Amino acid sequence: MNALHKPPRITVVNDNEMFLELMHDLLTQEGYDVRAIDGDTATIEGIASTDPDLLVIDLRLGRGAPSGWDILLMARAHGQLREVPIILCSADIVELRSRKEEMSSIADVHILEKPFRIEQAEELVRRLLEREPPPAMPAPSPEST
Repeated sequence: MNALHKPPRITVVNDNEMFLELMHDLLTQEGYDVRAIDGDTATIEGIASTDPDLLVIDLRLGRGAPSGWDILLMARAHGQLREVPIILCSADIVELRSRKEEMSSIADVHILEKPFRIEQAEELVRRLLEREPPPAMPAPSPEST
């Protein structure tokens, strides 16, 4: 990449340090600028301050922290994050699948079930960052949460 072209920035929110390190190493090797945020202390303002082109959020975060689902909804209501594509990942396949219908009404949310193959994650990230953004959808109403 030349000095005039900044690499896409990916912010990963997860409460598992090993997962954060894995995603950081994997995505950095692919040429992305990666920011890791501990899910136990994540705030929507902290996430927005990283100015991401893509968010990777774990569905289940530590106790006392907002859930990944809550962060997803806050991101869609936040002006700076409203149109940023989101990958929601979790090993809790039952909950991911139970949220599928709700997710279909929220723009640009994609599922990555754990465990996943490295190539699967790389392909999803590449596809989301190299495409034209989808048309904007209105933010979800607070009543729907």
